[in-house]
Amino acid sequence: SLFMTNNKPQPNIEHIMKITTKKAHATILAIGVAMIMPVSAAITVFSDNFNNGDTADGWILDYASRMGSTDYGSGGQLVAVTANAQPAGLWHTFTDTTLADGQILRLTVDVMMSRSTAQNRSIRFGLGYAADPISNGNVAGYQWGMSHNGSNADPMVDWLASPSNWGNATTTSHGSMLLDDNDLYTVNNSEMCTVQIDLERSGTDYISQVTINSGVSGTTTWSSAGEIADFKFNAVGLFTPYNNGETWTYDNVTVEVIPEPSAGILLGLGALALTLRRRR
Repeated sequence: SLFMTNNKPQPNIEHIMKITTKKAHATILAIGVAMIMPVSAAITVFSDNFNNGDTADGWILDYASRMGSTDYGSGGQLVAVTANAQPAGLWHTFTDTTLADGQILRLTVDVMMSRSTAQNRSIRFGLGYAADPISNGNVAGYQWGMSHNGSNADPMVDWLASPSNWGNATTTSHGSMLLDDNDLYTVNNSEMCTVQIDLERSGTDYISQVTINSGVSGTTTWSSAGEIADFKFNAVGLFTPYNNGETWTYDNVTVEVIPEPSAGILLGLGALALTLRRRR
């Protein structure tokens, strides 16, 4: 690394430049790899693990007369007991969220039903937009329903345009999504099930997919025309079915936006390509 000038050692400038260039390439490489990962990370817009005691914490009880009791978290979970043969529900709002093309709005929730006998009813979850304070279900949006006795567990997704009752309202069906036979939504006196609902924007269409206990269903696609055409959401719903005496336990409710990953991947690949080109 040194040579002699006037009997004094001098730095080898060419060698130093090569070392510096290699370090610069390594830095660019590290930046390129790093840029691929974080851009695609999920953005949480709502989350509740019900560890704040028996307080509503912003949950709004829809049709309270139909709910026998509601415990918002004294045991670290939300527990709802139905009172009569009519559906009831719980809503929570979050910051107005508009999906860009390619983004996914993801609802994840742990749920369990306890009852002595199986009933052919459906559990429902909702994602929608409320222009006014929520009262008696005045939310326009989508409802996913699935049987909880395992006999007909394939999820259905329906559109509800500002209904007065998310349980009984007239809906526009967007089709059934077939679950794997090994992943039926069977929660009759059983353990918690983890339900994941994805709602993706694809141009002017929606694409939905439901996953239960890691068993991925099929997908269904429909046009946003006449529905939530601006792709804006601000409300999540949990709905109890019709049967008296059912106990529904919810936990770990999360709503996330999954960014469209291509931008981050392209940036990262661009940096990698630049590095490889310079190293030749």
